[in-house]
Order: sequence, then C-alpha cells, then structure tokens
Amino acid sequence: MKKILTTTTALVLSLALMTGCAPTSRPDPTPTPTEEPVPTEPTLRVPETTTGTNVSLQVSGGNLPQGTKATIYRFDGRWDGEKPTCDDPNAETRTVVLNGDGGWQPVNFTVIPGVEHWVLVAGEYTTPCGDPKAQTVVKVETRLNVFTGGSEATKAGEPKEIAVEITSTPTPDPLSGSVLVYGPWKTLPEAEAGGCTDADPAFTLPLEIDYGGVSPRGTVELTPEEAGVYRVVVKIDENDQGTAVDTCEAGDSVTFNVATQ
Repeated sequence: MKKILTTTTALVLSLALMTGCAPTSRPDPTPTPTEEPVPTEPTLRVPETTTGTNVSLQVSGGNLPQGTKATIYRFDGRWDGEKPTCDDPNAETRTVVLNGDGGWQPVNFTVIPGVEHWVLVAGEYTTPCGDPKAQTVVKVETRLNVFTGGSEATKAGEPKEIAVEITSTPTPDPLSGSVLVYGPWKTLPEAEAGGCTDADPAFTLPLEIDYGGVSPRGTVELTPEEAGVYRVVVKIDENDQGTAVDTCEAGDSVTFNVATQ
C-alpha cells in the first residue's frame, strides 16, 4: 500500500510540471498605505506657486474642539511697513468653523499676481506674520497674439513690423522677451514644417511690452533682404507675475511673405 501511494504522488507531481499547474508561492500582500498623522495644533497649508486668480488653502484645527472659529488673513504685499501684521487694515480675511477632528478643510481666496502672505489665527494660536513657509507666488498664465500685417507680402529690402499683444487678464507687468524670425522658405507648407528649435534664426530682436495703450503691446522691426516665407516665434521671459511663453514649443505657426522687388 505504501508503495502505491508513493508512485501516485510522483505521478501527480510529474503531471503538474508538464501542464504548468505546479503549486506556486502566494504573493506578498500589498502593504496598507500609511495614513498621514492628524496635526496636533492648528496648521495652515498653502501652495508655493499657482497660476490664475483663485487659490485654495487647507486648514486643520489640530486638537481644538468642534465649533472653534479660525480666521485666515491674506496679505497681498500692500501692508504697512516691511512685514505684514495680523491687525493690518489691508488684510482680507476668511472665517472657518473647525470640525473638531483635526481634518483638513478648504478655504478659497481670490488672488492677484505677486506674493501672497497668509496668517492663521485659531483659538489662542497664531502663525507667525510674514512666515516664508506661509506664502504663495501667484503668476498669470501669459497669453498673446502675434500680428504680421495681414496677407499682403512685404517687398525684399523694405522694413517689416511685427506686433505682439498681451491678452492675459490681469496683465503681468513688466514683461519682456524676444522675437525670432526663421527662413526664408519657398512655400508656406515648408515654413510651417520648418524647424524653430535647432535652426538658427535669420533675425533675433529684443521685445519690450508697452503698457501705455489700450492693451499691452510691443513691436519690432526688421528688413528681410531675401524673398520667401518667414516664420515668427515669440518668446516671453518668466517673471514674478507671469509665466514664460515660447510659441515654437506651443506649436503655433505665424508666418509672413516677402516678395521680390
């Protein structure tokens, strides 16, 4: 009897190996994510940077009881003196009733380009005024239009004006950058497919934005000597208030024609 059992066991193992049904080891269980500890004191979370006109902060009351009121102060750089103070009359405030479990509660503000400073007052607790960890750099997403004077061709050897209009609201101030002109190509499809990253531009012109008109606008002038189709690329530098723009990276194609004399 013992011999029969041994033979049967060997046969089962042999079939399992042949069919790929041999027992496999069980995978290790997926570790449970570690939960973030609840703050033990009132805490304010702010984004370091943001674009646009709205920002969402996160407030935790820590171990303060339910129903405690917390006030968040917003300073946009127009406070009196070198640093903001918690009783500054220029501060904008929001009041939140804490839920008492230490969880995070959202608080929304409208912001302007520049540096926003935040202060949290909850119970007898006040975060430091002017704390570098409680500030948000607000930048506007820079948008623009490029004008090359319509479809009428410029003649070779004559001046050509290119205008750049900033359409962002609010408008970052100040902005500067450059206008790069590539070409010429023989046809429009060649110009639109032409490289604007590796190739050397035919013209590189500094661009300054004038804020004195109806809309912020800058112009450059060049004199192309060769006929053909040219491609225009505008690059705006990032600054404290606005994001950078590169119309080449964005895939925008603005062209103009130059005809022979």
